[in-house]
Amino acid sequence: MTYPESVHETIAHFLTAYPHDAPVSKTEDYVRKHLSKRYSQEVVDDTIKKHYKYILSVLIDEHDRRSRDRDLLRYRFVDTQGDIVRGIGSTWAKRFRVFQDAINDLNDNEFESLSANLLTVLGCDMVWKTPASHDQGLDAFGYAPAFTSRTPREIRSQCRVVYLAQAKHYSKHKVGSRDVREFIGSVELAVHKIFSTVDEKYHDLEIRPFGPCIMVLMTSEEIPFTVKTIGRNAGIVVLSAQDIAMTLSKGKIIKRDRWTKGFLAKDMRRAIRNIKCAQ
Repeated sequence: MTYPESVHETIAHFLTAYPHDAPVSKTEDYVRKHLSKRYSQEVVDDTIKKHYKYILSVLIDEHDRRSRDRDLLRYRFVDTQGDIVRGIGSTWAKRFRVFQDAINDLNDNEFESLSANLLTVLGCDMVWKTPASHDQGLDAFGYAPAFTSRTPREIRSQCRVVYLAQAKHYSKHKVGSRDVREFIGSVELAVHKIFSTVDEKYHDLEIRPFGPCIMVLMTSEEIPFTVKTIGRNAGIVVLSAQDIAMTLSKGKIIKRDRWTKGFLAKDMRRAIRNIKCAQ
């Protein structure tokens, strides 16, 4: 079933921007108040009437799974039915929450550039961001060796792994399963039909029909486990805010001794200064 944007907006807010120190409130009242800031009363009423039960079921599932796994979580339910909600407090997964706040401080263009930087941590030795005016559904791409350094150079030169990245910043995009499907479709068309024209626009990008390709969808949100599962089953690497935090920390892009919102944002902006733009 396809859900309206207001549903994705609500779930994304709880997972990404719900105040960790929010006082106790009725969940439905909070949802209604949040939606009223962005949509007409007609849309709010329709969303509550038709989709509130679904929204609540997703929030409960995410709450239970993230509580069990000690993952990033910004809210907690006071009762077992999910009727009463409040902020989870300042200590739960604090490092990931602080990172999430920092990455949401980046603007959309900075986040797209960060996706190129992240490809270097994933193994690419050459990366590019795409121009802000691009219309090909890609925000960054790069190349990585397909074979180990022990493989003869003549063989290594025959094939490279192409990484294709799409970046969705929370301030502009609320990610749902539809975005995973759209990314699959755009790359499928690119590989088989469209890249003869893209090559004219991006001379730095070459995708061979039967060459290895890795698709990376990254978002500054936390997203429902069901969305990640769709990506995983399709062979897409889906990275949410917590995944990005761990990846950039492992790659020493962000420093563990500078773990504040301001320093993290500064580290990320420093990392994207020299990212090349595709030609």
